[in-house]
Amino acid sequence: MFGQETFKCTIPLLWIIAQVMARFMVGDTNKDGNLSLPKNGNAYFRGTGNILVDPSAELKYLTITRSGTLTANETWLGGQVYHITGTVTVPSGVTLTIMPGAIIKFGNNCSLIVNTGGTLIAEGNSAQPIIFTSIRDLEYGAEVNDGGTKPPQPGDWHQIYARGGTVRMDHTRVYFGNNSESGVGCLEVDSNGQFIFNNSILSFTKHCGIRSESGSFNAYNSVISESPLAINLHGGTNNNFINCTIANVTNAVREWQQGNFVNCVIAYVSSAFNLTSTSATYSNCVFWNPKGFGQQSYRAVGTNGNFWADPMLYDAANGDDRLRPGSPLIDAGDGKEFEYRRRQIDAATVLRCCSGRSGVQLDGVFVKRDFHFDVGKPRPDRHIVGLRRRNGR
Repeated sequence: MFGQETFKCTIPLLWIIAQVMARFMVGDTNKDGNLSLPKNGNAYFRGTGNILVDPSAELKYLTITRSGTLTANETWLGGQVYHITGTVTVPSGVTLTIMPGAIIKFGNNCSLIVNTGGTLIAEGNSAQPIIFTSIRDLEYGAEVNDGGTKPPQPGDWHQIYARGGTVRMDHTRVYFGNNSESGVGCLEVDSNGQFIFNNSILSFTKHCGIRSESGSFNAYNSVISESPLAINLHGGTNNNFINCTIANVTNAVREWQQGNFVNCVIAYVSSAFNLTSTSATYSNCVFWNPKGFGQQSYRAVGTNGNFWADPMLYDAANGDDRLRPGSPLIDAGDGKEFEYRRRQIDAATVLRCCSGRSGVQLDGVFVKRDFHFDVGKPRPDRHIVGLRRRNGR
């Protein structure tokens, strides 16, 4: 059984934790599903000094708290839960690297801010995305909500903010952010910062999803959904959205300033495709709303290869944005924007023929990556194959 064990040290000590850690990972040894399951906080080490973990060790069920301004470069490890108890700031000259599989849980009103000269690198992969979510989100990682039962809600935390710094996010999931009503974004760039958001999902924001105030915001092969306003182009001179999907939102884009949309799907928009001005450009994009739902046309349709058509998503109402066989979007994108020149095929063909790691593309507009399937079993928790509605939404 995984009991309450405490190791104390009263003198400086270098702890070496190697294969012996396996004795704390016994799990549900009698298969009864009860108290033998390991749980965050069942055991801990106490003392002074350093901890050295060799490459053969794997530490699980750990929660690490973070807040304040970093004073040196940090690496947040995969497989760990990081509880943000107060806003974390990455100052000039400091880099915060977040490894694949890490889970970042934000407390109320907390943010991750990257100042001018600072860098955030959060690059996961298709098998181990990096999660940024609410402390109330029990779907990911250990419980850090002090036993609370309230489900996560949009606006539980605030934002990831490139305040002049550089943010690189790849294969990430960002849920339940942005509690501000002042037009700022859950993901925001300002003060000539740089923000890259690739192969990722942003969903369930209380207010704006993405805002570019100045600098550049570049998103590739990503999904923005479940937001009152998906993208606010309030400023910036190099905002690009390529092979992206904007779906199940109230308003799609506020076009105050420059924005470039290529090979994008913009659909299921209940209010407006654009709130103000006409500063953005669109090429090879598809716009669509069901009859009787939202606007039934948009100014960009019929120009630059843009068209109005049902993208034939599997189940957009419940967040499954895969294309059904016969979708007009399959092989319809501008090939100049593809990294790979492999043949694009539909999801049904993928599910029939592919297991393990595959190099096929689910559609020619925005899905382009290596996937990891079981034959015949779509994985809605993996990026863009489908986006789950969670907690009844």
